[in-house]
Amino acid sequence: MKLYSLGFFLLLLAASAGCSDTVDFNACADIGCGGHGACVVEQGAPTCKCDPGYSPAANGWLCIDTSERSPCAGVTCSGRGTCLALGGSPVCQCTAGYKRSADGLKCLDPCQGMLCSGVGTCFVDKGKARCSCPSGYWVTADGKGCHSTALGGFTTYYLSWDSYPTYYRGMISLDSRKWSKGLLVERYKQNVYLDYGGRGLHRTAMQTLNLTPGGDEVTALQLEDDYTQAKVSRRRRLTASFAKGSGTVTMQRAEKQATFTVAYTGSKTPLPMFGAQEYPGWTIGSVSPAFYALALQRYDRAKAGAQTLEVFWPTAGAVGKVTMKAHPEWTAASPKLHFPELEVVVTYDKDVPRRIHLQGEAMSLTRTTAPIADLNMAPAKTPVKVTVKALPAAGTEMATSFTSVDGVKLAGTLTLPKAGGTKAPAVLLLPGPLSLDRDHPHKRMLQVPLHRHLAAHLAQAGYASLRYDPRGAGKSSGSAGAATLSDLVDDAQAALKALGGSAGVDPKRMFLLSHGVGGAVAAGLLARAGSDLRGYAALAPILTNMREALVHSYTGLITASQFTSTYLSRQKTWFRALFDSFIKGTHRKPRYEGLSVALWKALLAVDGAKVLAAYPGAVLLVRGDQDMESAPDQLTRIAAARQQASRDVTAVTLTGRTFALTEGKSSDLWETATLPMQLPQDTLDALLGWLKVNK
Repeated sequence: MKLYSLGFFLLLLAASAGCSDTVDFNACADIGCGGHGACVVEQGAPTCKCDPGYSPAANGWLCIDTSERSPCAGVTCSGRGTCLALGGSPVCQCTAGYKRSADGLKCLDPCQGMLCSGVGTCFVDKGKARCSCPSGYWVTADGKGCHSTALGGFTTYYLSWDSYPTYYRGMISLDSRKWSKGLLVERYKQNVYLDYGGRGLHRTAMQTLNLTPGGDEVTALQLEDDYTQAKVSRRRRLTASFAKGSGTVTMQRAEKQATFTVAYTGSKTPLPMFGAQEYPGWTIGSVSPAFYALALQRYDRAKAGAQTLEVFWPTAGAVGKVTMKAHPEWTAASPKLHFPELEVVVTYDKDVPRRIHLQGEAMSLTRTTAPIADLNMAPAKTPVKVTVKALPAAGTEMATSFTSVDGVKLAGTLTLPKAGGTKAPAVLLLPGPLSLDRDHPHKRMLQVPLHRHLAAHLAQAGYASLRYDPRGAGKSSGSAGAATLSDLVDDAQAALKALGGSAGVDPKRMFLLSHGVGGAVAAGLLARAGSDLRGYAALAPILTNMREALVHSYTGLITASQFTSTYLSRQKTWFRALFDSFIKGTHRKPRYEGLSVALWKALLAVDGAKVLAAYPGAVLLVRGDQDMESAPDQLTRIAAARQQASRDVTAVTLTGRTFALTEGKSSDLWETATLPMQLPQDTLDALLGWLKVNK
């Protein structure tokens, strides 16, 4: 080919020279036809005229033997292909699934030399060799080996919505190679566009768990978390250590950092439970393979049945409990655990999760061979240490209990001010339907024990108080999931009676206080026993125009995050349809957020403005202007109803205060709610000043 190109180039050069004399050029000068023919020029190009028994090769400049011997003679292509004579040279065309050797004369098996760690089987997928591993093993990220799922391996998980199997949500890797030596490392990357405007949830995180030599207790935890929600971004850090019933937690949120302690009751340390789609302080399920791997170790297979597991929520810095039990499809080779409150089912290969299915969110975490995406952690800001003042110790706390009308026994704490000459006025601190215990935290505000703080400040100001665990929570009996609104009002009425009958309490000077949607229970109590109460204080009220009030509550974070108006409108439409399904009785499940559909229906029917218009006592309404949950119209609607009925009302909007009436702004997105709580003076002044006037 080189000779032909050079000759043709020279002929063109001669023609373009414009000379009258031609160049004497022999195109066949270097073509010998292999000694079995003669070169001739035909149509300006050299080619061979071959001797009998020989034929020109594809390029025309070589005569090859076609009478006695083919170029493919003796070439078997390893029995996996066909030999072709290309340009007089043998070349193998291999059967699909096999590859040609470097010399072109063999067809090789791609699995040749692939041992798959001695336990798996190699197969060819799209021309590439991959391992198929037996039960109890997973395929390595490069597809060339098998790792045992028992204590010591590395795997990657793919996070997706079940209804959109190809929709990318994120990747998680679990490095358990040093599990038996006391170390688990988990890396998480999520990049989800929920909004057509390109805004969504984006997250990169890494947590390192230090374990006891046995591998089932967590002695320390380090978490790095970079989280962006629409137009609000933040960088978070957490370190925690656990020993002898308590944990020391250092948490950085935005530019604030605080160190505090948490208590746990079990003989073993709580297991860190990293949240899935997570608003700050609100864990929806968990997407942590490390958590589920350790949970399986904690599960007592001999005891079986439902078992309680103590957990630590890193994003909220709080300890809680979840239930786990063996799924009906449990087998020894493939254990399967069900976490009912989380609506999560986990399938294992021996010790490590193979699939994590979040039923409530229609999400799955499935093992994959893809590599984990690179982490891109934003630089953390220098934190300012938060110093929280100790609560006043001016009162005496004592455990108490009382019985509701249906026999449910409720446990609480009675707080009395220092002994004086007269009986003290008292405040019933009413838990809301979503309260986790008597101190009134709930799953969106795990670090906000509002009622415990209020009790201490009330005692300092000379007021007694009673706070209690709602039925089915804390130390109270009964079922939270089966409770009706009438049950909760019965419980409140029993609590009011117990408070009025307590020594040191003046039953003629009692007040009621609620927070958030607890106002719906308060409205029921006021309608029944309003004459027994001198006044009612509603903090961040949610108790009128309930359908729209709850829509506002559930979309407040979306609004504060500055998602587009189109996305916000879609979300509001979705929640309206959800609440309508409660009203119509068409909701597909018996409960939502742990409450029965019947209770939701009753909550939506509450008309707190009408009740408060008829209530003869004093009313205080307090809301922060940065409150994402309680809509501003809650104050205006109730105040208008009171004024129309010629009733006294005090409505206060505090500047720079959140739903918990603490310092912060809506763009913090609950970040301040995960730090230790401290009630600001203006919040206390609004409440205590009103009580003083009306006692």
